[in-house]
Amino acid sequence: MKHRLSALFMAGAIAMTMPVYAKISIDNVDVFPADSTVKVSGKSDEANVDILVTASSKTASKSEFFDKLGYQDMIKSGDNGSFEITFKIEDADVYTLTVATEDENAKKDFSFTSKAALDTAVTIINSSTSIAADLEANKLELGLVIDGIDAQPNWNALAERIKLPINSDDTEKTVLSLQRELIYQYIEDENIDNVFEINKYLDIFGMENNAVLEDILSEENELYATELISGADIADYDEFAEKITEAMILAVVKDPDGYGNLKNVLIAHEDFIGIDTKGVEDQVYKDLCYQTFKNLDELEDEFEDLADDKDDGGSSGGGKTGGGGTSLGGGKISYASSPVESGTNTVPSTMFNDLENYLWAKESVEKLAKLGIVS
Repeated sequence: MKHRLSALFMAGAIAMTMPVYAKISIDNVDVFPADSTVKVSGKSDEANVDILVTASSKTASKSEFFDKLGYQDMIKSGDNGSFEITFKIEDADVYTLTVATEDENAKKDFSFTSKAALDTAVTIINSSTSIAADLEANKLELGLVIDGIDAQPNWNALAERIKLPINSDDTEKTVLSLQRELIYQYIEDENIDNVFEINKYLDIFGMENNAVLEDILSEENELYATELISGADIADYDEFAEKITEAMILAVVKDPDGYGNLKNVLIAHEDFIGIDTKGVEDQVYKDLCYQTFKNLDELEDEFEDLADDKDDGGSSGGGKTGGGGTSLGGGKISYASSPVESGTNTVPSTMFNDLENYLWAKESVEKLAKLGIVS
């Protein structure tokens, strides 16, 4: 039921225009279409403070604010400043959630649909003679809005992806399945800058052996991994899992922030890569650091070459890079070598004058020199 509390009318209008401060935050917004509920959690710097929670239609004008109000009520933060609330919404829409105290607020957009809205939309799609048009017309009811992505979907391509008839018996499973199909289409159309920012739809770190990557991936790793899969044609979730896991591994090899991170990732994924890490010396992982590979086959070959070299008692020269492109999922993207970053260990341009015939090793050698490993 919509809450239109007369005592909060002015506060609601103020919440739409107040500047944003960092003293209150929204941690999670979880939507449960099956019972039309939304669960919000967050934290304020102040304990036991009044917080106005408002869910208003993102497209509503100020004059339409209360007509399109999804929810509004006042709650209090706990003794530690945290807060949590679960409420119901009636209409499928994109909402702006605002949590506001007297002098601070935070906002987050979220899309919402209900079981009733989904069932009606699914009935339309299953009997449609113009699926693309009906997908677009019922996008809110079907949950076909990805929070954080503003790109216009390719409705014709999406219509070809979705398998009919759609079964909506399990409301939340159906919505998530449709949302993932839309994400795969966004990936193919190269409309996602950082796929990890929409991980709530994908559960990347819940995939087999990927938990080890959650605390290792930097933002640079995330962006690079996203570039690697950008343009890929992804058939289903299993194929997405394979491609994003490969991309993350290659991203960590390219920029591991310490060979220990790379070692942990390769050990966790040795079966996936096709390598045997038992008894492998740490120097092998050090030699792999900062190399660029097109795919896991190249990584596997280099790993085995380095491991065999160590077994034979030889010394590694840092290995070879994988080349200037990637072919994950059919796309091909070229990457320029990254310059040596400035800092206390900046490498003088005259330090190494014998690398002209070894350009494949130049970036790795300079990075190792910057870290003080070689000189």
